[in-house]
This record gives sequence, structure tokens and C-alpha cells, in this order.
Amino acid sequence: MDVLIDETERALVEAQPNREATFADAVAEWREWAEHTKRLKPATLRNYDALLSAPGERRRGGGPRLARIMRAFGERRIAEVTTAEVERFLRGLDREGLPGRSVNGHRQAMMNVFEYATRADAFALPSNPVRRTDKRREDYSKPPETFTAEQVLALARAARAGEHVNGGRRWASAEEDVQQRLANEQDAAIYTVAGFTGLRQGELRALRWKHVRFADRTLVVVAAMSAGLDSSTKSGKWRAVPLTREAFVTLDELSRREWFTGPDDFVFCGPAGDPIDDSALRRRYNAARDAASLPPLPFHHLRHSFATLAIRGLDPATVKALLGHSKITTTERYLHARPLNELAERMDAIFAVTPPLAGAAVVLTEDGP
Repeated sequence: MDVLIDETERALVEAQPNREATFADAVAEWREWAEHTKRLKPATLRNYDALLSAPGERRRGGGPRLARIMRAFGERRIAEVTTAEVERFLRGLDREGLPGRSVNGHRQAMMNVFEYATRADAFALPSNPVRRTDKRREDYSKPPETFTAEQVLALARAARAGEHVNGGRRWASAEEDVQQRLANEQDAAIYTVAGFTGLRQGELRALRWKHVRFADRTLVVVAAMSAGLDSSTKSGKWRAVPLTREAFVTLDELSRREWFTGPDDFVFCGPAGDPIDDSALRRRYNAARDAASLPPLPFHHLRHSFATLAIRGLDPATVKALLGHSKITTTERYLHARPLNELAERMDAIFAVTPPLAGAAVVLTEDGP
């Protein structure tokens, strides 16, 4: 019996809030837990680092200035932070003119740290003060700008012709010319596959030839590059995406190159077979887009373009599966692209009133015809 009492007393002591720990202490512990136990994707951790503790603008003395959250709460004792303080902080972001999505990002970062701090094996806070703050409305009133299918192909043509590098002119040496031609072909291929499959940039960079099933005309998406590392997809789940004719033909041609076509080789790779560099990918894409005289849309809008085109002929649930969205509400932002004239024709068929046969008598009774 005494042993049970001792265990109970020890548990109560261990569950008492750590009143000396600061918010910065909690961030440090949460960060280690998120990376090594929760195993968040490197890119996700990098985003949280920017919100919680990354240096921002420089102070007058030359030292780094901490991000907003750490400036406001870093030295505060975590057990003393109240919901009212957090809400005042968020309203300050509103007054700065930050969009709702950005304010919610700050809120979520703090939510994660305080939620971790409520654990008995962490700081044993009795509650999470961020939970009772208001989540901001995010503006999705405007549909994302997209390319047409022909514009995606025009982008690929500009890249294949090398218009985005050296103005399409031949290089000084034959070796440089061959290497550049191969790079141009790969650029054209990745733009085509992105626009006709909807894969994210990280998923394209992690794609290996064993994931391309030519016999089934399918891509199996199982991984994504995140902060330079091979990681899981954004949803953490694999998915299969059918290859349209344009994507199929492009990948078939690319698979005939001389090097790096083994099952474990990257489909889109650097000169040494390593994953293609993300900054170089964006830079070359921007140059090809401008060379093709296309609207100044970022690389990710190739994914938006696929979604907008796909939802014109497929139901939202199917498009959701192809894109790897975790929620149908994310897919619904593309519903504006569905052709209303076709829907109107379908509704005509549903609500059509069949006229009575000529000469048929209709007898009315108290219960109707």
C-alpha cells in the first residue's frame, strides 16, 4: 500500500508545471522532439524554424533579430503565458497587414509548442493557451492562375530548343553542346510531366525509374525531396497517377538516354545522377517560361494547371486522389473550372418533363391524375 502511495505522490510531483521554464526552453525541446521523435519533414521543420526562432532583419548593432514569436514570448515563463496575451499578439499581426494564412501559420507554430508543453514528460502545463484563440479566415476567393495545356507544351518546346539557356545558340565546344542538349531535354520533360500529372516539385525530384510503370501507364508517387533529403510525400501516403499521352511519350523518350536509367536512378537528375537541384530547377523554369512568353506564374502553378484541367472531366473525389490532397476542401478550390454548360445539359436530362402522348386522356381524381 505504501508503495502505491509513493508512486501516486511521485506522479503528482512529476505532473506539476515547470514554472521556471521559458517559452524558448519549450521551443528547443519541441524542436528536438519534432525532428527525432515525430520526424517531421525537413522542409516543414525549416518553415517552423523561420516562424519560431530564425534570424530575421538585422539590429542596428549588427546582431540578428529574432522572429516575431520569439521576440514576443522567448523570455517569458511558459506557465504564465495566457490566451489573452497570445490573442493580442495575433491581433498585432492582423494590424501589420499579414494575410490570414500567415497569421494562422504563426498561431499553429505556437499551438504545436504549447501542446507539447502540456505533456507530463515535458512541462506539464494544465492547458494549451493557444487553443482558445481565433483562427483567421483565409482568402481563397480568387481561383489560382493556371496555364492551358497548349501553354504547358509551349513551355516544353522553348526548353527543348534551349531558348532559356544561351538564347538557344550552340555552345563553344561539342561536349558542352551535347550536355546542354541533354539538360534541355530533361527540362522539357519535367515541365511536361508536372503539367500533365500534377506532381509536386519535391515529388518530381524524388521520382525514380522504378516508379514509372510504362506497362500500366502509371506513376507511383511514394516519396518527395524535402530540404535536399529523400522523404515521404506531403500526406505520408503513396498514390498512383495515370500518365496522359503527353507525359507517357515524354517519359518514354527520356528513358532512352544513355545514362541513369536503372530502376533506382532518378528520372530527373543532375549531371552526376544526383537529385536535380531545386534552385536550379526554378531558375531554369523561370527562364523557359519567359522565353515562351507565358504569364509569370511560379513552377507550382503547373500543378494548379493540372488540377484545373482534370476537374473539367473528372469528379472531385478522383482529382483529390490524383493530387494527393488530404481534404476534399482543398480540391474544391478548382471547381470553378468545371464547364457549366455541360452541367446544365446534364441537369436538363435530369429535370426533363416528358410530355404526355398525343391523344392520351388524363383522368383527374381526388388523388390526382
